[in-house]
Amino acid sequence: MKCLSSLAAALVFGTAAFAQSTLASWNFAGNGGNASVNAGNLASGVSSANATLGSGLNSINYLGNSLAGTAQTASTLATSLSTNEYIAITITPASGQALTITSFRIRPVSQNQSRTFVLFSSRNGFSSGNQIGSFTANGNMNLSLQQINITGHANVNTATEFRVYVYGATNQYE
Repeated sequence: MKCLSSLAAALVFGTAAFAQSTLASWNFAGNGGNASVNAGNLASGVSSANATLGSGLNSINYLGNSLAGTAQTASTLATSLSTNEYIAITITPASGQALTITSFRIRPVSQNQSRTFVLFSSRNGFSSGNQIGSFTANGNMNLSLQQINITGHANVNTATEFRVYVYGATNQYE
């Protein structure tokens, strides 16, 4: 069995003081098959961060070290949006803290098939036209870390959800 996409990354954001720091990062070792994984490392000022698969994907134990899903069948962004084929990251500032989020980094796995990964946030909405950025990947586990720069996320003092919608090559087993 193969996976559609895998998240093995750190989220890199600027803090309220505008110094670059990683606000949340994950170590997926031993978490294969889980549909939800809490961040292993949180910066000061962050109360929680969680990564989950959207309801349109089925979790799979891909090498035991990833947040991975199968059943990616969307060939367009519109279909991916309507069928909930995404990986979500929710980050929550600590009480009384505000974050300025400046970038998002992810290492995708696309099983050597061309797939597009599109970032949205709850601040802008999860509908076409509100995407923050995107990239296309075509590779397996050795793809480079991808970064999408983020604007309009200054002084965030409530939980913010980011979703990476996936579409392209379709295969219910990947």
